[in-house]
Amino acid sequence: MMKKVILLLILQLTVLMAADFTMSKSGTLTKEGATTPAVTEPVAPVATEPVAPVATEPVTTVPASQPGILPNSVDLIWEDQYGPNTGWTCQTSSGYPQFLGGVVRDFPNMGVSRVNAWYEVEEAGNGSSCSLSINQATNTRVEVGTLRGWVLYTDGTWYQYANTVQQTGIKMPAASDPFASNDYRGCGANPLFLNTRNANLYYNPVNSIITPDGFKSYKPNYYWGWHAWTSNIFTFPRPVKAVYTEVYMRLVVENPALPDDRDVAHYVAHISSDTKNEVGYTLGDIGISRYKKITNDWQPFNFLTGGITKEELQANPPPFSTVP
Repeated sequence: MMKKVILLLILQLTVLMAADFTMSKSGTLTKEGATTPAVTEPVAPVATEPVAPVATEPVTTVPASQPGILPNSVDLIWEDQYGPNTGWTCQTSSGYPQFLGGVVRDFPNMGVSRVNAWYEVEEAGNGSSCSLSINQATNTRVEVGTLRGWVLYTDGTWYQYANTVQQTGIKMPAASDPFASNDYRGCGANPLFLNTRNANLYYNPVNSIITPDGFKSYKPNYYWGWHAWTSNIFTFPRPVKAVYTEVYMRLVVENPALPDDRDVAHYVAHISSDTKNEVGYTLGDIGISRYKKITNDWQPFNFLTGGITKEELQANPPPFSTVP
């Protein structure tokens, strides 16, 4: 009996001691209430399949779609040569073919072997023969981008022969130009025209100003247009089917401190290519584009010789530029 009592006491004592202890996560006994640093078991990395990159279409920025740049196209190239004028120079007689639109010549049969590219910028008239200028702006200039030229060889290959920034140019007409008396483009004699021509004002250096874009800007006035060209003369190494030239122009504010009057500015331009002799003397144009009104946006002006159909142009267009 005594043995049973002793065993019962030992069993109760064991239960009381077990209640005063807890098992730690590490497997050691710790007295309840004691502070033990937390032990973090290492977490095995989760194996994952490599994620393949998502295929996306390349993002292409089309410069011609940028704000302020009007897009060029094969249709516009054709329209600039065969469509009606959208503006007129103030000093062009209706007897001149460019008064009605672009001038197309039988280029392949002209015997041409050397060319350059050129353009003219002038104050606009009202669409009547030898009209007064309708330009009212005094704080607006015309900014001209890169003048480019290509030839189309008879084997179907386009080759760029001109890519000229800040082109050489003069006011027209120059004092040495062989116009009868003071008559320019068939518009008759005018004392003011005679005085300005004799004064050789085309040498005025302020007429040409470099813009922040690195281009030149001009400010034509009545009786005086700005004529500029590529300095290089390209000699055909093999037969050529067509010649194409392109330039971008826009209106810009001359003095930012003065009011912007581009809304009352009226300037026009056209573009062309001349044939040259061995020493670079101009033998005449090989066609002229239509006159177009210059706007606030960069706008392409195009010239294309005759001898190529629109279907041929669409099938094999020139690599024209979409930026100034």
